[in-house]
Amino acid sequence: MSFTIHESNERPELDIRLEIQYAENSKIIGCPLQLNTHINLSQEPEGHPYAPLPYFTDALLGLSAYKILRNIKEGNPSTKENQLISQLWQGLEPLYEVYQRSHQRVHPLLHTKPSFQQTELEKSLEQSLIEILKQSCSSESIQLDALLNFIDSINYFESKRSQPLLFDTQLHLSEVGLNTLHTLNSLLCNLRAISAIYYNSKRKEVLYESLHIDSVKDYFHAPDLLTNETMLYYQFLKACKQKPSDESLKNSLTKAFRNHLPHSHYLVHALPEKFFTNQSSELLEQSLYTFQIDWLLGSPAGLLYRIREELIGIKEGYENTFWPELQNEESEEPTLTLHVNCVLNPIHLKNPHTRVA
Repeated sequence: MSFTIHESNERPELDIRLEIQYAENSKIIGCPLQLNTHINLSQEPEGHPYAPLPYFTDALLGLSAYKILRNIKEGNPSTKENQLISQLWQGLEPLYEVYQRSHQRVHPLLHTKPSFQQTELEKSLEQSLIEILKQSCSSESIQLDALLNFIDSINYFESKRSQPLLFDTQLHLSEVGLNTLHTLNSLLCNLRAISAIYYNSKRKEVLYESLHIDSVKDYFHAPDLLTNETMLYYQFLKACKQKPSDESLKNSLTKAFRNHLPHSHYLVHALPEKFFTNQSSELLEQSLYTFQIDWLLGSPAGLLYRIREELIGIKEGYENTFWPELQNEESEEPTLTLHVNCVLNPIHLKNPHTRVA
């Protein structure tokens, strides 16, 4: 990967070039297989690059790819270039900013512990991630289909623990492991967003036919419905404690709740008892809804949960995972290669926390 700083009185620009290769059997929206990158910091960007897309989707895809390639291949050297890229990425990535805000709210409900108390299973998960990234990365490209092996690693990790990943409040990751997951999540989310932007560009009726990215509903389709189901399940558990009842009937109903409302069961048992007893019913309903969102967007387990969903989208097709409304759409001529080229201007390089379109 080419990355050069030219010292002069002129302020440089960051030239980002990406090539996304899709599977030949892609139907409606492409299934990405490989991401090739080229990033250059100089006074004279090559070719005819464009300003970044809204929300810096293209720029963030390039920045996250650069971070992964440099960190994996070179062991995260503390160079001027790497520091600049990291500052730019943190300043421009809304997912990272949202994580910090949500984490502040959900942190009191997470079972945090010192890094030296990380379990062997958690260490193994991080090691698996690093090994898979090493196998997926070359000098300037990332084999996206090789990243799919991380799905099995997450599933294995989940199977060996006493609770599912969903609404897990006990997962602990090292700082390096957490930062790596943040970067991988940024890469996968912006890759899907680029694919959606390209799909939307070919629609005649964009208002009615375009695809949308939703940081919550793409993973939790109906958090309000889950809140209502959880309230019902909690009231059932509360009644069982307060009133003596037929033990066989209680066990039968409890089993039915777990089978038919498993997410509600996970949510109730992920939270401490005082979370439910110290609030009125109205406040409890709102708190349950808020916790779902903050857990998804601001906890290590929520981050891992979203990454698995993004990888499943690549494996099974975005239309089967995120946009089921496309499943019955007629297939089009597949796009095998998508080229992206943008430049971050001196304002971004001088102040990476300034979002300028």
